[in-house]
Amino acid sequence: MMTCSKRRPVTDLRSTNDSLPRFWDASRFGRPDALGPIAVSLPHPIQPSWNSKTMKRALVSFALLCFSTAALANSACDQPRDDFDGLYCLNKVYQEADKELNENYKALVGQLDADGKAKLKKGQIAWIKERNSECSRKDDTGFYVNLSCATEKTISRAQFLKDRSRECVSSGCMNSKL
Repeated sequence: MMTCSKRRPVTDLRSTNDSLPRFWDASRFGRPDALGPIAVSLPHPIQPSWNSKTMKRALVSFALLCFSTAALANSACDQPRDDFDGLYCLNKVYQEADKELNENYKALVGQLDADGKAKLKKGQIAWIKERNSECSRKDDTGFYVNLSCATEKTISRAQFLKDRSRECVSSGCMNSKL
């Protein structure tokens, strides 16, 4: 018998009790000449401290907490307390619309030929310039963005790109519409 420490003896299963758990088996690693199955016997068995009933209660409590937090976040955007709360909520909507626009753009690019990709890129750059000129301004006091305008334009462009992608799937890509 070999020992790793005074409290945890390591034994070879071939020479003692075969019912002990197997933690390492050298034959699995292509070395059948090694020690073979090894087991570690601990002085006290490890018992889980949570039973299934306690675990279910914890999971249900966690789920309720998550749903109530999401409901509070949504209700805060339904009735913002001030302009900064409204701006925060509108910014969340804008970011989601921008994410959708980028996903739709990438999906459409993957369906187009070289000429279509070039037309799409040219159209996207023109759309960005139009959005910026209509939804932002710069003067001596700073740079201003009308986030509501930018959100509406972004949602509209994302839908346009999605419609073009749908056309590519159903009747073939029409570069003239890009």
